[in-house]
Amino acid sequence: MTTGTESAPGSTPGAAAGGDGRGKGNFGTSLKWSYIMDGGRQISLIVVSLVIARIVGPENWGIIALATLAILMMELLHRHSLQPAIIQRDDISDVTLKTAFWISVGFGLVLAAFVVLGAGPYSRLIEIEDPVEFVEKSTELRNVLLVLALTLPVRGTTLVNEALMQRAMDFKRLATPTNGSTLLGGVVGVIMAIAGYGIWAMVGQQLVQVAATTFLVFKVDPWRPGFTFSVAKAKELLGFSSGSAVMSLGNVINERGADILIGAMFGPLAVGLYRFASRFVTMLLNIATNALGAISIPELARHQHDRKAFNARVIDLMRASTVLTFPLLAILAINAQSLIDIMGSEWNDAVLPLQLLCVWAAGRAMLGFVTPMLEALGRPHDAAKLSWAAAVVSLVTFYIGGVLLGDRTVATQIAGISGLRLIVTLALLLPMYMAVVRRVTGVSVTKLATAVGPSVFSALVVIFVGLAATWTMNGIGVHFLIRMLVVGPLTGLAALGSLALTEPALRAKINAVRTKRGAATPALADVPTPDQRAA
Repeated sequence: MTTGTESAPGSTPGAAAGGDGRGKGNFGTSLKWSYIMDGGRQISLIVVSLVIARIVGPENWGIIALATLAILMMELLHRHSLQPAIIQRDDISDVTLKTAFWISVGFGLVLAAFVVLGAGPYSRLIEIEDPVEFVEKSTELRNVLLVLALTLPVRGTTLVNEALMQRAMDFKRLATPTNGSTLLGGVVGVIMAIAGYGIWAMVGQQLVQVAATTFLVFKVDPWRPGFTFSVAKAKELLGFSSGSAVMSLGNVINERGADILIGAMFGPLAVGLYRFASRFVTMLLNIATNALGAISIPELARHQHDRKAFNARVIDLMRASTVLTFPLLAILAINAQSLIDIMGSEWNDAVLPLQLLCVWAAGRAMLGFVTPMLEALGRPHDAAKLSWAAAVVSLVTFYIGGVLLGDRTVATQIAGISGLRLIVTLALLLPMYMAVVRRVTGVSVTKLATAVGPSVFSALVVIFVGLAATWTMNGIGVHFLIRMLVVGPLTGLAALGSLALTEPALRAKINAVRTKRGAATPALADVPTPDQRAA
């Protein structure tokens, strides 16, 4: 490698987007493809998770959850360390990108080494009273971690390419490797689970997914790394990315810290049930907000020098996030019992936590745009302070709750932690995050609350319709599958109808479809018959 200045012969990192490489295209089109990309991935993951969880049972699922949680924490820390720095910068050069590539690969190796060194101590955190079972499960957890650590440096090879596609808001191109690798990994994971590989089915899924992502990203994106490294550019990138990395770690601890505490204080069975419940919720939350999160940094960064336009986009993001999230979470909460019934009676204790976490996720959806907003303004260190404040509050609360719930049943333990998570988010974190938005942007709480109004209305309509239908069908003794097949679509229609009343954009879309269909029918009358053509 050589050190270099800001010269980039033959470099075209932003050619597709033009200019500085930041996307100039339509926000709605980019958002659509972002949802196709992340929605497809999340749906594939939840289907695979359901199949594997159904086969391996709650306790083994808890071991899987603890292993994937550790890797996920490292992966999020890795991804959010450099990608925001590439997306947010006004100008980017090939030298900077190549430098970022080698930093990313090196950081992946460091994180993999950290996982390898920490696999033993981490695996011994799980609470299992039987000594023989403890040795068996902790050894299994450690071995899984050692294998999955290999994925971290491999993921580092594609982070720059993915950041460039996000920067250009080219989510249509990014959707191919995202959805393709998830689908391929899922197929492998399900086949291995059916074949009896147990928790190693999830390991196979992860390895295949990472390998396929790497291949497909380099296939769809033209940028290639080289042997160039600029010390000056590395200092610039690390100056920004250090704040993003610290922020990301705080967010992960805030979001996933409860899982680790549950494993250490209650054991793998409690983790398995809790993670299974939260998996549904986070899947819907990710579908609704991940796509917005991916597009929010490049979109907000385009307006970082125009405060009026920036603030308008902040309100739009808040409205879009909640409009998509609240009705879906209400539908999930209403159908929670039916979904758990599909899995079998051993999963019944996950019903109440699932419903409580749906309410938690509604509050969480209102916070999701805040840290991307700060990153888009070039303030990652402020975002880091905010995320760590939230993490400390959450961990302290969960620890106290864990101590108080230590002698209770597993059902009470996971319901209690879910309830605490809900209270902390609504009573502490939501006011804190909204205060930051007001201080940074000047947008009033009243405007933000107004943006959430249609979402709240839609969720209440869904709950009313869903409860009425559920009580009616339970009263006549309908089988849970029939109940789900009726209540699910009925609540979906309730969500769509209520949003059509309050959301002008959705109403306009529905009217456009009706107009198009209405115009198509008369057009058929204009087509001449064979006799008319002959005449």
